[in-house]
Amino acid sequence: MQPLLCFAIVALTQAADPWSQFMRSNRHDSVANMSITGSTKPNIAWTFKTGDMVTGSPLLTANAVIIGSNDGKLYSIDRSSGAQNWAYDTGAAVSASGSPTLSDDGQFVYVGSASGAILKIAVDSGTLGDSYMTGDLINSAPAVGPDGQVYIGSGDGNLWAFTKDLGFLWRFKTSNIVQGSASISDDGSTVFFGGVDMNIYSLNAKDGSLNWNVSTTGRIKGSPAVGNGLIFIGNYEDKTMFALKQSDGSKVWTFVAGDFIYSAPALSSDGRTLYFTSTDSYAYALDAATGNQLWKFGTQGYVDSSIAIVGDGTVVFGSADGAVRGLDASKGTAVWSVNTTATIESSPAVDSSGSVYIGCFNGNVYKIGA
Repeated sequence: MQPLLCFAIVALTQAADPWSQFMRSNRHDSVANMSITGSTKPNIAWTFKTGDMVTGSPLLTANAVIIGSNDGKLYSIDRSSGAQNWAYDTGAAVSASGSPTLSDDGQFVYVGSASGAILKIAVDSGTLGDSYMTGDLINSAPAVGPDGQVYIGSGDGNLWAFTKDLGFLWRFKTSNIVQGSASISDDGSTVFFGGVDMNIYSLNAKDGSLNWNVSTTGRIKGSPAVGNGLIFIGNYEDKTMFALKQSDGSKVWTFVAGDFIYSAPALSSDGRTLYFTSTDSYAYALDAATGNQLWKFGTQGYVDSSIAIVGDGTVVFGSADGAVRGLDASKGTAVWSVNTTATIESSPAVDSSGSVYIGCFNGNVYKIGA
């Protein structure tokens, strides 16, 4: 049977900056400084439907949620009413890790598609600005540096770098697909990413030259988080979360989960706790300095959805069992749960008006609030 898509949205309070890309920022910290309000079990406010499943994650502007679908379209949806603002046909699926990213001025959105093209589309009108064709399908979310420079992985094995108008700057060749999104240091000088070739890379953002790489024995399809002078990233066959020094790639600690790690980790705002999920059906919290387990929470399905950290001490994620969950961040106990009845692989986002959005497989977009 054809799988479809959904989003779940949970009402919050206190304004915050727009969620401009997968995992919120180019550091992939996924932290929203606000608190959840209303009942412990939010209700569905509206429903929106697309034409096929969505496994990528949304970006959020002040008034809209923008998301790609396997039906080949990039959608802009009004956050208040759930009405469609526009839909742009990319010509091929926008799937898996292929989430959109806002430009540094917030006027455009970058997105890759299975056609191999990276596109620059106007946020207000949904019209195409610039584009560039890579050598193979794109299953990676773009990352935008503080200078507006754009980075994206491709199935051709390269990490590509472009100007904000998608003028080619450089590309770095690996020996397999680059699926995960890159993370960027706070000063914009360094780009970190992992490859399906089982390597973790640090590159000079200016010219794409290699600073260092660390080889593992597991494919890396997820994205790193950076903070505390460290890079955190998980892999498949090793089932391992790595903490490496940003300066030289030296290993600080490792933690072995029960199965593959596809999700991107999220680092708490105080830098003390690292959260991630695994296909072993668990969400984990680790001490970010030591890698010691603080807690784990079991679901009824595999978990590829990355975690969003909400400032009131809640972590939010989805699971293949169809549930969107909010957990107590310090204890790992359930606070609330919303059942979408469909597999969820997308990662949640928190917008400036106070909503959490997440994609899933049942063909609908839900707004869930008090």
